[in-house]
Amino acid sequence: FPVTIEGQLTKAKNEGGSTEVDVKTLNFNMWCEAAEVWIPGEVWDGNSYGSDKEELIGAACFGGLDLASGLDLNAFSLIFPDLFNIDGKNISPILVWFWMPEAKVQLNREKIDYRQWVDSGLIKTTPGNIIDHEFLTEDIKEIATRYQLHSIAYDPFIAHHGVVQNLLKEGIEMNQIGQGFRQISEPTKEWERRLTNRTIEHFNNPVLGWMNKNTTIIRDANRNIKIMKIDGEKGSLKIDGIAASINALAQSMSFEQKVNAIDIW
Repeated sequence: FPVTIEGQLTKAKNEGGSTEVDVKTLNFNMWCEAAEVWIPGEVWDGNSYGSDKEELIGAACFGGLDLASGLDLNAFSLIFPDLFNIDGKNISPILVWFWMPEAKVQLNREKIDYRQWVDSGLIKTTPGNIIDHEFLTEDIKEIATRYQLHSIAYDPFIAHHGVVQNLLKEGIEMNQIGQGFRQISEPTKEWERRLTNRTIEHFNNPVLGWMNKNTTIIRDANRNIKIMKIDGEKGSLKIDGIAASINALAQSMSFEQKVNAIDIW
């Protein structure tokens, strides 16, 4: 290659992110993920180790919920902190479940092939055109019986959501995690750090992988960060599974901070 292009490509590879995308697109006409994508595909792909999900049965975990309106996708994530040790690294597996109304799958107005994921069991549907809170509650209760669930974090904006209220009645510990910059930035940065260090096991979940490609970040004046969709707040792309997983990580971190505070005391 001409020296100028070689130099650009070397520099871009070192910097990564949008710089590398720009060089590949402009000089080599290579299709890449949008420059706005937060976690690059090669980093995401590096967090799948071919582990056995059955090894998670009975293990300690923390939950995160991302609940939408009755017409949209809902997600529940579990993180199992440092459960595996692979090549000398502590790996935290995550499991994510998704639900949406059956009518939304049939309408498919967003031109996203939800039906394929539904048929393969990656997304569960509830009857009708709005999400069934009782259905979700029973599913989450059943999921909780398989593992040693400590607690679940959720957005206080949906504190009166039927699923939250139902789970509270079932005696499951539910803790609010604000989604503002100050509250969510630390776990969001920790999510990025763990993915970058290849210490997450996401079991190559295709729905979650698609949502990762839909996720970007925004910053405030203090360099706090939080996630948002690459097509904007009102866009049709989904990031619910990423949000739920960050909430689960936040819950895990909160517990660890409390334990450390007790140990110091």
